[in-house]
Amino acid sequence: MLPGHRRFATLGLIWAAVAGVGAGCGSSAGGCDLDALLRQRAGAGAVNCGRVAVGAPTAAVDQCIADQLAQGHAFYARYDVQGIDSRASLGASRDAGGHASVLMSDSDTSGGGNSGARITETNCSGDPPIQTRLDQPGAVTPVFCNVGDQGSLACGM
Repeated sequence: MLPGHRRFATLGLIWAAVAGVGAGCGSSAGGCDLDALLRQRAGAGAVNCGRVAVGAPTAAVDQCIADQLAQGHAFYARYDVQGIDSRASLGASRDAGGHASVLMSDSDTSGGGNSGARITETNCSGDPPIQTRLDQPGAVTPVFCNVGDQGSLACGM
């Protein structure tokens, strides 16, 4: 890897890096809605690539993401993932202008202490900016990106 370049970080690693970003700020936990944020980020007319339940096959959603990226279309998709002690989901979006991001939602970041939901967003860059297991079959997470920034708090505390 070249100095100053970051490659294919999984969202799990990104989450560890940004878990404390913005602690104590942002909107109230009750207002954290991953689906609404994904639709907002993608914009009007974006293709809904779908939602994958925990443990369900991801191929159809993965292919939709790949197709939309290849055609330069706006899209959004959601993958529910197995959390340890809370509900967790990953979402991907791209708007018509080409801005791509991956969002991670955790219903309780305190490990069972009912601290409320948090959604973090990582802006993606590169070609393709967002990848799935279609691109990287052995990936730990179902969707990830070339990291364009350290990530930021999109919602929650």
